[in-house]
Amino acid sequence: MGLGLIDILIIILIILACALIVYLIVTLKKVNENLTVLQRDLQDVGQHLNPILDNLNRITEKTLNISSEAEQQLEKAKDFIGSFTEGITKVKTIKSETDPEKRLPVLLKNLSAVVKGVSVFLRELKT
Repeated sequence: MGLGLIDILIIILIILACALIVYLIVTLKKVNENLTVLQRDLQDVGQHLNPILDNLNRITEKTLNISSEAEQQLEKAKDFIGSFTEGITKVKTIKSETDPEKRLPVLLKNLSAVVKGVSVFLRELKT
């Protein structure tokens, strides 16, 4: 008895199934190799990432320290400028009080007070 059409198709299907199984095995082996390489790369990245994160943490701490020191220096500068401005204002006030135009009224006022004081003293002395 010869092979019928169905028997030939079944043999072809079995051969194709075997080829498909071989192809799947080869493909799964390549996927497994790629996953192994990916895992190795991720481990390398993890090992390199820890020092980078440590350095970033140190840089952040130093930046915070520098910014707080800068704020302190800025406050000191503001205080210095404020006290300097006060000093200049005082000097201007003293200068304006000692201007020749203002000295005469102050002198007359002081002389008037001295005259009044002497007259009261003499009056009290007479009584």
